[in-house]
Amino acid sequence: MYEIRNIKISLKIEEIPLNNVRMELLEKNIEFKIYPNFISFKKHFSFVIFRPSKNKTTHVNVSNVKNKDGFKECVKTLKNVLKCKVISFKIDNIISTKHIEKTIDLPILSKNQNYNIRYNPEQFPGLFIKFDIGTAIIYHTGNLVVVGCKKFTDIKWIITNVCAIISTL
Repeated sequence: MYEIRNIKISLKIEEIPLNNVRMELLEKNIEFKIYPNFISFKKHFSFVIFRPSKNKTTHVNVSNVKNKDGFKECVKTLKNVLKCKVISFKIDNIISTKHIEKTIDLPILSKNQNYNIRYNPEQFPGLFIKFDIGTAIIYHTGNLVVVGCKKFTDIKWIITNVCAIISTL
């Protein structure tokens, strides 16, 4: 089984000027940081709220979501803080980890010509296997990190395939 470490979500909400966001956060005593084009704050999740776009919507990035149900909770939190309407959402990136119960010979694995593999131990201690749906980062300790997926089924597919590749070593 794998563990979800972070899900990054993009939301479109109704247009809210950053000054209004700032006022709501001040009123609710929520600490925040203000930048020229966005405001960030943490309330269980990390929120980055951008200046409204020309199409009259505001873009919000949310991270520190740890599971599928966390999406509903982060939307509820955002609605409670800003009293806004969510127009649309999408998952941008899911990061997950798994420990494979054996050490892995990365130099031998890097010689596999059937996959898009990048390995440069002088630059980084892990080996990268790039798939169309995401990337697996494998460490000699057996730790596996999957990044870049937008669906949970993609994570399962990558882990299954990486374990099959490793089993042939």
